[in-house]
Amino acid sequence: MSHSTARSGHHAEIADVLRRTQAALRRAELALEDLQQASNRERRVAAMHNVVVTGRSTTFVLQNLRSIAPNFDAWYDPWQDEMRRDPLLKYLKDLRNEIEKQGREGAVNKGFIENFNTSRDIPPAPPNAVAFFLGDENGGSGWEVRLEDDTIQKIYLELPERIGRFWLAFENLPEENLGSPIADDSLENICRLYVQYLERLVDAAQREWGPPA
Repeated sequence: MSHSTARSGHHAEIADVLRRTQAALRRAELALEDLQQASNRERRVAAMHNVVVTGRSTTFVLQNLRSIAPNFDAWYDPWQDEMRRDPLLKYLKDLRNEIEKQGREGAVNKGFIENFNTSRDIPPAPPNAVAFFLGDENGGSGWEVRLEDDTIQKIYLELPERIGRFWLAFENLPEENLGSPIADDSLENICRLYVQYLERLVDAAQREWGPPA
């Protein structure tokens, strides 16, 4: 095989790995979209798991470049060191292992009531309302309504932030990410930070070994 043929073969292999890495990243992005749109705890936790697991898969797929891309280790080592040192990225790596090997959920309900007056802050009840709730298992608030078949349905409402906040958060989350404090431990925010980091990583690999724009 000629040197030019070998180089051409490597180019094709590199392009294939980059394509598969982009596909893995896209699955993580779609899982984040699912999380942001989900309305109940079960679906939100499942979507969070998908972000954590497919996010880790993105880095695994990318490392297939190690045997075919020139200078891969020199390029990847600083990224790998950062992922090992950063408290949040290490936490998500460990969580992925615990999800897959131990079935850990990794989510907890959190909330606080800052200023709530029942006569002032409870909105008008819809027909057949039986109870008002604050901060349920989905982190939402609203009315429970009795339907014609005697079942209970929840109607969620957006309450003013002055009343308080209820959310679904990561369990035992570290306090820092890439040198900055984590102010929002919600599933949505942490998964968004993770996907954004992976997007930067994959974009850097594409600029390094992908075809010229």
